[in-house]
Amino acid sequence: PRPPRVVHVPPGVVARDPLAPSRRDAVRGAFGLPVDRPVVLYAGDLEFSTAARTLAAAIPEVQARVDATFVFACRPKTPAAAAALADVRARLGGQEASGRVRFLGNVEDFHDLLGCVDLQVLPADTTYAKTDLPLVVLEGLLAGVPAVVGRGTPMDELVEAGAVLGVPHSDAGALATTIAETLSGPALAALAGAGRAFALARHTAQAMACAHQALYMEMLRSE
Repeated sequence: PRPPRVVHVPPGVVARDPLAPSRRDAVRGAFGLPVDRPVVLYAGDLEFSTAARTLAAAIPEVQARVDATFVFACRPKTPAAAAALADVRARLGGQEASGRVRFLGNVEDFHDLLGCVDLQVLPADTTYAKTDLPLVVLEGLLAGVPAVVGRGTPMDELVEAGAVLGVPHSDAGALATTIAETLSGPALAALAGAGRAFALARHTAQAMACAHQALYMEMLRSE
């Protein structure tokens, strides 16, 4: 009998081109988001990780340094999501009242929203209930949106490849510093380019399909 073998096929998502500046501004307008300041997106879960609470703790420190708008676009997955959302909103009451934090819930035109932001953050301590590499991060990279993620999860693979920035999970101070420095520094465009190039080389739906096809053909030849 043939020895057992494990073949890893990286996850793939549909590649989308980055939005042109005029299209990006139009999309932001449709969502009621500002066009004259950075917009940061959190599109992770509410109930399975500490990521939303970590970001909520980081936002006031970021806002003290950078005039940015934060968007939470979280699809509830379990009944526990309601209480988790209420907790995050309570932590950010003043920010929400000022319009500097928005809670959009489940967004129908999500890919438009994802493509129009400046930065995506997912400071998760676990990828439970997600794929090991969350598809929303890969979709963002392919759309030219850089990301900051939590270390200590399978997303370390992206950090070590230079495709995203990593911070210690659950460390609100480190997250705030990284977000503020990324938004206000010159490296944002370079980070977006590096993330997109990595995702195009490794994480497109076409690449995933071709890898599966090659594996199936190999199996057929060995019969």
